[in-house]
Amino acid sequence: MTKVDNSKTRLNKGMIITVVLIGVMFFSVVWSIDGPDKLLKSILAANPLWLTLATVVFLGSWLAESLVLHILTKQLLKADQPLKESLLLGIIGKLFDYVTPMATGGQPVQVLRMSRQGISVGGATSVMLLKFITFQMITTALSLMAFVAGFNFFGRIKLGFGAMIIVGMVINVTVMFLLLSTIFAAKKIATLGEKLISFLVKINVVKNQLVAVEKLHREVETFADSSRLIFKNKALLWQTLGLTLLQVVLFHLVAYLVFVALGAPLNLLWLAFLASLFVWIGTAFIPLPGASIGVEAAFYLFFAAVYKDGAAIGLAMMVWRIVTYYLPIVIGMIVYVKDKHGKVKEVY
Repeated sequence: MTKVDNSKTRLNKGMIITVVLIGVMFFSVVWSIDGPDKLLKSILAANPLWLTLATVVFLGSWLAESLVLHILTKQLLKADQPLKESLLLGIIGKLFDYVTPMATGGQPVQVLRMSRQGISVGGATSVMLLKFITFQMITTALSLMAFVAGFNFFGRIKLGFGAMIIVGMVINVTVMFLLLSTIFAAKKIATLGEKLISFLVKINVVKNQLVAVEKLHREVETFADSSRLIFKNKALLWQTLGLTLLQVVLFHLVAYLVFVALGAPLNLLWLAFLASLFVWIGTAFIPLPGASIGVEAAFYLFFAAVYKDGAAIGLAMMVWRIVTYYLPIVIGMIVYVKDKHGKVKEVY
């Protein structure tokens, strides 16, 4: 077995162990919330058509995300990349996002795969940066909308709700502000970065100030140049924003469909959509794979406020997590294990 094969085997084992540990914690929480009798009764009463629709809607969200990647790659890099490859990139990226802290693993793996198909590392990195920017623009806009429309309902129920919403909002807006500042005020951001590096050198966190400053300027310049590409191409910008909006909206409809499948009323779509947004807002930056523990707690808190007399919250959370988290991991691991990086054709 080659070194590459050994590395891949170790990585596969690591991902499996991570997923199993997360799964054990997750199902323990669900079991403790609803108990075996209530869970079994709710499962038997679930509507399979609505559960199927929830899965299809999630897959539609996944497809929309892959189409953003596909459009950016073809239009910006002029790469003759087939749609199937963009879908595989999306699947593998989601896998590594879900099994790494802060969802940091997906983009590096996608860049590596694209580079092995003949796309330059710089070009692949630019595509990933632009995809991230459009996603952050949409999620920040939806977060602000949710804050205005839903804070009065959710924020006043319990003190913890309001604090979670406000902290999440501050983080989202701050990230968006830093992104836009880097795009349109790169020199000022680089100057601030130099001051931060100087401070880190003084406290012995950074060893080589010159190397750190050079890397900072290189990264800021690359990010700013790449980002301006999409703002100059208005048609491309609107295409990616539209698809990203579709991706996010579909994702946040899944929980509503799961609750309807478990017998909840149909007239709570808006509150369920807002609750799902608030779950994401409050937990997106939890430094655990899949934001585990935090997502489950937030889901229970927010959706219990919406479905006080509805389907079992624990079961709904379990089904929602299976559809939006464990299913992509299983599909991603199958694709990743079967993937032959060395035999793919060059597309650029």
